[in-house]
Amino acid sequence: MKPMKKLLLLLLLIIIVLVLYILIKPSPIDPVAWTPPTNAGFTGPFEMNEKLDRLEFLIRDECEGCEDLAFDSTGLYVYSGNVDGDILQIHLESRETKVVANTGGRPLGMIFDADGKLIIADARKGLLEVDVSIGDVKLLTDSYNGEQLKFVDDLDIDSSGIIYFSDASSKYGYDEVIADLMERRPHGALYAYNPANQQTTLLLDDLYFANGVAISAKEDFLFINETGNYSISKYWLKGPKKGTREFVNDNLPGFPDNITQGASGTFWLTLVSPRQQSLDDIMPNTTLRNLVMKLPKSMHPAPTHYACVVGLDDNGNVTHNFQSSHPKFVEITSVTEHNGKLYFGSLVDTGIGVMDIY
Repeated sequence: MKPMKKLLLLLLLIIIVLVLYILIKPSPIDPVAWTPPTNAGFTGPFEMNEKLDRLEFLIRDECEGCEDLAFDSTGLYVYSGNVDGDILQIHLESRETKVVANTGGRPLGMIFDADGKLIIADARKGLLEVDVSIGDVKLLTDSYNGEQLKFVDDLDIDSSGIIYFSDASSKYGYDEVIADLMERRPHGALYAYNPANQQTTLLLDDLYFANGVAISAKEDFLFINETGNYSISKYWLKGPKKGTREFVNDNLPGFPDNITQGASGTFWLTLVSPRQQSLDDIMPNTTLRNLVMKLPKSMHPAPTHYACVVGLDDNGNVTHNFQSSHPKFVEITSVTEHNGKLYFGSLVDTGIGVMDIY
């Protein structure tokens, strides 16, 4: 047998073995068929533009994966969390950075409470309180009814000190985001933590990757994002609808991540990546999704680098629209308004972005 023919036969044998291995390999997910709503794309109030090209950098290479930002009461410092658990303090004028604490986990959403403590949603550790003056890290809660919180993601705090926070998934952790989205089961939940009695209360469950949380100025409702559902919901905290929720948008053109309320009353929403038609097309087919998830991680669906940040009013209507088709800062996960500027965090990029609102 000629050498070339032997090589071809060997390659064929390897391919057959690999195919058989993939077919018999247990799937890491247990998917449910879902037909997503038709994607209108970046049209109408989400019309494409390049306004995010104005983005500049507060710092560029000193902060990796700083997903969310929090300004202290002085307004001179902004804080964020590095992928290695470091909590960084950045001076807005000198741009000097300093490590003030380490959570030992993966800090995501964060905000200062009325006492000047930095409250952090840590994906691996739970809901934390950090005294940035001495670097002390205190666990507030990491469980509910004896069950471990798997993926604490984002938070907001009302004027009475109640902390509202999301647990993205009760099944999959921080390194398994794609698995949760591809399974498409409602593992997420919204909780409230009361520091006065140290009690955690379940407000909403059966959410599809619960993510961003933001309370309204009147504290009568909060917005909760579901990344796996392309949606934003309004959960009522007061009034005749208290304890109920309603969708304000259940067909976004991208994957919603964090949401924050600015000083102007505008809610700032990030779409960390646009929807992909190829992904929408396989969501009704559980067999295909199982096969995809059996492939190496390098072949799993991955975010597309297109940036979109929008401002919303209390009813979820788009009031501001900033986009970039070739973003200089990729996978923007949070927007924080401060003194007429927007500051941007990212789950994977390095640095902190900044841009004038107008």
